[in-house]
Amino acid sequence: NKVLSQHFILAYAGEQHVKVTDMSSVNSIVSHLRGYSAVVIGTMYALEPRPAPSTYGKSPNDKTLEFYLDKPRKSGPELDDLDTHCKIFENTLEACERCNIQHVFVVETPYTTRTEDGENYG
Repeated sequence: NKVLSQHFILAYAGEQHVKVTDMSSVNSIVSHLRGYSAVVIGTMYALEPRPAPSTYGKSPNDKTLEFYLDKPRKSGPELDDLDTHCKIFENTLEACERCNIQHVFVVETPYTTRTEDGENYG
Protein backbone atom coordinates (compact mmCIF):
# COMPACT_ATOMS: atom_id res chain seq x y z
CA ASN A 1 0.00 0.00 0.00
CA LYS A 2 2.83 2.39 0.79
CA VAL A 3 4.24 2.05 -2.73
CA LEU A 4 0.84 2.37 -4.43
CA SER A 5 -0.27 5.37 -2.40
CA GLN A 6 2.82 7.33 -3.48
CA HIS A 7 1.76 6.97 -7.12
CA PHE A 8 -1.93 7.74 -6.79
CA ILE A 9 -3.39 11.14 -7.58
CA LEU A 10 -6.85 12.03 -6.36
CA ALA A 11 -8.96 13.33 -9.23
CA TYR A 12 -12.42 14.78 -9.58
CA ALA A 13 -14.44 14.70 -12.79
CA GLY A 14 -17.29 17.16 -12.62
CA GLU A 15 -20.00 17.76 -15.19
CA GLN A 16 -17.70 20.11 -17.09
CA HIS A 17 -15.66 17.03 -18.06
CA VAL A 18 -18.64 15.18 -19.52
CA LYS A 19 -19.17 15.82 -23.21
CA VAL A 20 -21.72 14.48 -25.68
CA THR A 21 -19.71 12.04 -27.77
CA ASP A 22 -20.63 9.67 -30.59
CA MET A 23 -19.25 6.43 -29.12
CA SER A 24 -19.73 4.65 -32.46
CA SER A 25 -17.01 6.91 -33.93
CA VAL A 26 -13.40 6.55 -32.83
CA ASN A 27 -12.66 10.02 -34.25
CA SER A 28 -15.40 11.55 -32.10
CA ILE A 29 -13.99 9.88 -28.98
CA VAL A 30 -10.46 11.01 -29.89
CA SER A 31 -11.60 14.62 -30.25
CA HIS A 32 -12.87 14.59 -26.66
CA LEU A 33 -9.96 12.68 -25.08
CA ARG A 34 -7.13 14.90 -26.30
CA GLY A 35 -5.26 16.48 -23.40
CA TYR A 36 -6.16 13.83 -20.82
CA SER A 37 -3.64 11.39 -19.36
CA ALA A 38 -6.08 8.91 -17.82
CA VAL A 39 -9.59 7.57 -18.43
CA VAL A 40 -12.00 5.35 -16.52
CA ILE A 41 -14.21 3.05 -18.58
CA GLY A 42 -16.69 0.34 -17.73
CA THR A 43 -16.81 -3.23 -18.97
CA MET A 44 -20.50 -3.13 -19.96
CA TYR A 45 -23.06 -0.38 -19.58
CA ALA A 46 -26.77 0.02 -19.05
CA LEU A 47 -27.87 1.15 -22.52
CA GLU A 48 -30.98 3.25 -22.91
CA PRO A 49 -32.44 4.46 -26.25
CA ARG A 50 -33.11 8.21 -26.09
CA PRO A 51 -33.96 11.01 -28.55
CA ALA A 52 -30.78 12.22 -30.28
CA PRO A 53 -29.50 15.70 -29.36
CA SER A 54 -30.24 18.21 -32.12
CA THR A 55 -26.52 18.55 -32.83
CA TYR A 56 -26.23 14.84 -33.72
CA GLY A 57 -29.67 13.90 -34.98
CA LYS A 58 -30.52 14.15 -38.63
CA SER A 59 -34.25 14.30 -37.96
CA PRO A 60 -36.41 14.99 -34.88
CA ASN A 61 -37.19 11.26 -34.61
CA ASP A 62 -33.57 10.04 -34.51
CA LYS A 63 -32.57 7.96 -31.49
CA THR A 64 -29.25 7.53 -29.76
CA LEU A 65 -28.03 5.37 -26.89
CA GLU A 66 -27.19 6.84 -23.53
CA PHE A 67 -25.10 4.61 -21.35
CA TYR A 68 -24.66 4.42 -17.62
CA LEU A 69 -22.18 2.66 -15.37
CA ASP A 70 -25.06 1.63 -13.12
CA LYS A 71 -28.81 2.00 -13.71
CA PRO A 72 -30.46 4.34 -16.20
CA ARG A 73 -32.04 7.50 -14.81
CA LYS A 74 -35.47 6.66 -16.18
CA SER A 75 -37.27 3.37 -16.12
CA GLY A 76 -37.75 2.69 -19.79
CA PRO A 77 -36.73 0.13 -22.33
CA GLU A 78 -33.11 -0.98 -22.01
CA LEU A 79 -31.01 -2.43 -24.78
CA ASP A 80 -28.76 -5.40 -24.06
CA ASP A 81 -26.78 -5.93 -27.24
CA LEU A 82 -23.36 -7.56 -26.78
CA ASP A 83 -22.12 -6.23 -30.13
CA THR A 84 -22.91 -2.65 -29.06
CA HIS A 85 -21.12 -3.10 -25.72
CA CYS A 86 -18.05 -4.57 -27.43
CA LYS A 87 -17.97 -1.82 -30.06
CA ILE A 88 -18.11 0.95 -27.41
CA PHE A 89 -15.30 -0.77 -25.46
CA GLU A 90 -13.13 -1.37 -28.54
CA ASN A 91 -13.67 2.17 -29.88
CA THR A 92 -12.74 3.66 -26.52
CA LEU A 93 -9.54 1.62 -26.29
CA GLU A 94 -8.55 2.55 -29.85
CA ALA A 95 -9.18 6.23 -29.11
CA CYS A 96 -7.08 5.99 -25.93
CA GLU A 97 -4.25 4.48 -27.95
CA ARG A 98 -4.46 7.24 -30.60
CA CYS A 99 -4.40 9.92 -27.88
CA ASN A 100 -1.49 8.29 -26.02
CA ILE A 101 -3.55 7.96 -22.85
CA GLN A 102 -1.13 6.80 -20.17
CA HIS A 103 -3.58 5.15 -17.79
CA VAL A 104 -6.81 3.28 -18.58
CA PHE A 105 -8.81 2.09 -15.58
CA VAL A 106 -11.43 -0.52 -16.41
CA VAL A 107 -14.22 -0.91 -13.86
CA GLU A 108 -16.32 -4.06 -13.88
CA THR A 109 -19.87 -2.76 -13.89
CA PRO A 110 -23.04 -4.36 -12.51
CA TYR A 111 -24.17 -5.01 -16.10
CA THR A 112 -21.17 -7.19 -16.89
CA THR A 113 -22.55 -10.60 -17.67
CA ARG A 114 -20.87 -13.96 -17.84
CA THR A 115 -21.07 -16.76 -20.36
CA GLU A 116 -22.23 -20.22 -19.35
CA ASP A 117 -18.66 -21.32 -18.61
CA GLY A 118 -18.17 -18.35 -16.25
CA GLU A 119 -15.97 -16.25 -18.55
CA ASN A 120 -16.74 -12.56 -19.06
CA TYR A 121 -17.97 -11.52 -22.49
CA GLY A 122 -16.23 -8.19 -22.60
